[in-house]
Amino acid sequence: MAKKKTRKGTATSEPDFQFHMGTPSAPGRSDADVDEGVYFYPASRAEGRTWEFKLVSIGSWPEFKTETCYKRVRIPLDGWTKVPYPCAWRRTCRKTFFAQVTLHEAAPPNFERELKDCAKKAALIAVPLILAGQVPAAIAAFAEALKSCLILKGMKVATKLQIGIHSRKVCGSWKRV
Repeated sequence: MAKKKTRKGTATSEPDFQFHMGTPSAPGRSDADVDEGVYFYPASRAEGRTWEFKLVSIGSWPEFKTETCYKRVRIPLDGWTKVPYPCAWRRTCRKTFFAQVTLHEAAPPNFERELKDCAKKAALIAVPLILAGQVPAAIAAFAEALKSCLILKGMKVATKLQIGIHSRKVCGSWKRV
């Protein structure tokens, strides 16, 4: 996997596919990971097979929040009071985007090999959209490119695939700004 240094962090420039079969909470997941994003899961996750492809990982993803803080102030001849003021917090995260493909029926011979090959080609279209913040467009582009590629390779089952993109992030602690 080639990495590209940017001013804010590190982003992968080529897809690094980790091929997993099973349920969405399967290999490589820890309790510290946070799932977020857009899902297109089938109604029943127990049936069929699921493949997950790592598309891109972005380091130093900033997050911010504000809260109302209070300062205790002495009032002459009257005692103390709490005065509200805004305070800001920040943290950095590593955000990783995954494509997930589910098939609810038996896969034809050589399907996994063709799926991996087509997923690499479809990722070339989806990754720039993800980096631009257009995840819904990336889902549509990835799904269309993957299905078209599989159909061209003779895999008619491609029309029955459930495809989605989701992200996981691992964050540091909140620090006051």
